[in-house]
Amino acid sequence: MLAFAFLHRVYLMIVVSFKTNTQFYAAPAAVTAPFHPENWAEAWRLVTPTVAKQRVRVHGRTVLILSFGLCAAYFFARQRMPLSGFFWNAILVLMMMPMIANLVPLFRLLRDMNLLNTLAALILVGAASGPGLRHLRAAEFRWRTSPGTCMRRPRSTGPAISSS
Repeated sequence: MLAFAFLHRVYLMIVVSFKTNTQFYAAPAAVTAPFHPENWAEAWRLVTPTVAKQRVRVHGRTVLILSFGLCAAYFFARQRMPLSGFFWNAILVLMMMPMIANLVPLFRLLRDMNLLNTLAALILVGAASGPGLRHLRAAEFRWRTSPGTCMRRPRSTGPAISSS
């Protein structure tokens, strides 16, 4: 029953993708001849530029997140300086702010940098948003804990169970 619920949607997607609008209005869920595989070619032609831009955006964002995140995590975990705790707390406070509160300042910043409607703006904003900082926080937590801390056996607080 559960398989039907999921596969029904896949069936409808495939059947509808080979129809014209007239065939769809006549019988939405039925297989009707003639088939129109050119719908797939037309869809691919329309989607290809978007897929290419998406790949550039995702790969650029990933490279920036990894490079800056690893450098910052190493810095906050290993280097000691007078204001490192302050900077770390500032990052944590900024992560607690909802993104909607930053939209107007972000728009003004992008406008002043002439980055509105550009691919660079998508990459930079994506890299500076939450996912990169979450990786930074997780790596910093792992590096600050000593290797044996997470792997130690917890001490029993209750009475010991004897086998005799």
